[in-house]
Amino acid sequence: MHDLLCKFEGLIILQTMMDLVDLNFIDTVKLNQIADTANELDIDLNYIDYDKIMYESDYDLMVQVFKDWAEDINTMYLDVKSELLKLIKGD
Repeated sequence: MHDLLCKFEGLIILQTMMDLVDLNFIDTVKLNQIADTANELDIDLNYIDYDKIMYESDYDLMVQVFKDWAEDINTMYLDVKSELLKLIKGD
């Protein structure tokens, strides 16, 4: 249960971090910060090849990566939450 709680906490941290990102000003620095934080929290996000984002003006790709990560994190959050509720209820 301890591992699930730690993962749950990490996912909440990432969700909060991502909620603070203004997509109008997204850049590779913010994506890198999110990826580094996820790595520190042992949360696997899809790897991004920063070489594909050659220019800061490649806005669409950066937004797509961000949205994909947000969706993955939300899915992981719901899965972990479900597992925790099962443990609490004793199912």
